[in-house]
Parts: sequence; structure tokens; C-alpha cells
Amino acid sequence: MRKTVFKLHLVTATALIIDLIIALSICEIYIRLFIPVENISYYVDDVIGVRYSPNQRSVAHTQPGYTNTATTNSFGFHDIERNYTVKSDDAILVHVYGDSIVAGMGVDISNTIPSEIERRLNDSYNQKLEFKVANMAAGSESTCGQLMTYRSIGIFQSPDIVMLYFMGDFTDNVKALSGKKHTPYFLLDDKGNLVFIPPVPKNENRIMANLKRKWFMTYRLFANKLLESKSYNDFILAKKAILAYFNSKNKSEKSFTKNYMDLNKEIYINVSWPVTLALIKQFHSETQANGSQFIVVDGRPFIKPITDNYSNDDLKTFCNSYSIPYIDAYKEYERLQCSENSDRYFLNDGHPTALGNELLANYIVDRLIPIATNR
Repeated sequence: MRKTVFKLHLVTATALIIDLIIALSICEIYIRLFIPVENISYYVDDVIGVRYSPNQRSVAHTQPGYTNTATTNSFGFHDIERNYTVKSDDAILVHVYGDSIVAGMGVDISNTIPSEIERRLNDSYNQKLEFKVANMAAGSESTCGQLMTYRSIGIFQSPDIVMLYFMGDFTDNVKALSGKKHTPYFLLDDKGNLVFIPPVPKNENRIMANLKRKWFMTYRLFANKLLESKSYNDFILAKKAILAYFNSKNKSEKSFTKNYMDLNKEIYINVSWPVTLALIKQFHSETQANGSQFIVVDGRPFIKPITDNYSNDDLKTFCNSYSIPYIDAYKEYERLQCSENSDRYFLNDGHPTALGNELLANYIVDRLIPIATNR
């Protein structure tokens, strides 16, 4: 009797596995034929952290009526191939460092913010100078990764102007807030000096990793939709709230949510804010030592909980105190987001469209020309 039951269970389990394989195979074929999956290739650099793979052509963005292919140069930047070693007295090399907003993988290379800045500068400047504006967004979302991109690549190209396109990276600059492993971080020691924490290495040649991320499009589609969903974000927030509650000394007096918000606010104010300012100051110092003009482009309105204590004006005051030119591009970003036709300026993933990038670049260049021409 037991053998008969066991055989029945075995046959049932085998049938279910076969059905699952058939179903997944049908899904895989359908997805490959009819549903483009975002398939940008990344790798983990030992210093910079997560980076776009060089020399790639990948599906970068899809939405109804629009699909874009991401192309990277030999450095892994969403930019044209540039000869950085040839310097000319008739040309000004500008580097733009930033996150995915600067990278602009959702639009063509010619429509990214750095490309739009280059076009507008060369159209506006009347003297015999050519501006070459390089997109230096390597794939890192943090100011830490952007500083390390400059240290690893940018410094050797001797740019005339270095622009840090700051997108309120207070979360990404602190591991306790971002939770990301494969990214660099900095801590402040007792003397206020930045201490580098390298990214956790990643084995890019694991069979299962390649199977899931490169060959199994059903997994990629599911992962993309899950990680972008509100439900997944709510789950992560709930998980952090529960951990904050159990780490609290006054569990009986505080709710899960209040513990989480209080803990986050404390980290933002006491850790992330000073670390971020120290990173900007260090970036400024290193570029100046290399003979470059450093400029901060403040690209996004600050959000809670950092706004409980600080505002974009506080960042402007900080920059002024160190004679760092400051451009308040967050005002134009906010204007576009709050407009009635915001869908003209932003893709459905929140990144700017070609028109959005053009308007942001125009706003920046109007304020950049006096700085660039008075070097």
C-alpha cells in the first residue's frame, strides 16, 4: 500500500514538474517574441561599484509607443566614443557626473543632459572655443560612486570643468539607508576625515546568476516588475520598520512606523547629511588640485526626512561657504514635474524624456555660461 501511494505521489510530482517546465517554456518563448525586457548589462567594479558594461547595445526602456536602445562607449558611459587624451587650447572639456538622470539610458545619446548641454553651449558661446561635454555617469546612484568614478577615470582625462549633478543622494550615500552591498561608501572618522569602504565583490561568472539575468527572460521580466512595484516597496519598508521596532529601547511606547521614521531621521540628519557634505567638499578639493573648475548642480528638491532639518538652500549656503559655484536646477525639475503636461517631460519610469532633458539643460546652461567664461 505504501509503495502504491509513494508511486502515485511520484507520478503526480513528476507531472507537475513537467507542466511547470512546459508553462515556463511557453512564457519564455512569448516574452522573447513579444515583450522586450529591460536588459541593460551591468557589472561590479572593485572601486566604483555597479557600472554599465562597456561597448553594449541593450534594450534600455520600453513603454507604449516608445522603445530605446542603450549604447555605451569603451568606458561604459552612455556617450559617444571620445579621444580624451588629445587636449586643445581651443576646446574646453566638461565632465558631468551623476546618477541615472545624467546617464539618460531611456533616451538616445544625443538627447541626454550632457549632450544637450554641449549643443547649447556651442550654440550660445560666441568666441572660438569648442565645448566637449562628456557623460561620466557610470551607473552608480551615490555621490560616493561618482567621486570614485572621478578618481578612477576622470582625473586622468584632466577636464577643465567638473559638474556634480546632485540628485539628493542622501539615501544612497549611507549603507544603513540604502542597504546595497555592491557599492562604495564613506564613513567619517573621529577627526571628520572620510574613510573609504569598498564595494562588496560579486562573482559575475556564477552559473545561476547568468541563467537568471542573461538567459532566462521570464525571470528578468518578473524581477523587473516585482522590484519596481509598490507592493515590493511596501514590503521593504515594513521589513525595515519591524527591524527598527525590535532595535528600539522603548518598544512599548512606539509603533513600528514611528520607530522606523525616527531611526531614519536620525541617520539622515546625523550621518547622511555630514557625509554627503564631506563628499562634495572632497570632490571639490580633488578637482581643484587637478586644475579643474568644480560646479554643483542641485538637481532635485529635497524630500523627507532630510527636509525636517535641511533644505536645498542649506546646500547652496554650504557651497557658497567654500566658493563652489552652485546651480539650482531643482527648480526647473520641480516645475516640469508639477506641470499639467508632465508626461511630455518624463518617461513612465520617472526619468526625463528628450524634451525634459533639453529644458533642464537649457536652464543649467543659462547659469553655467557666466561660470565657464570667467575661468
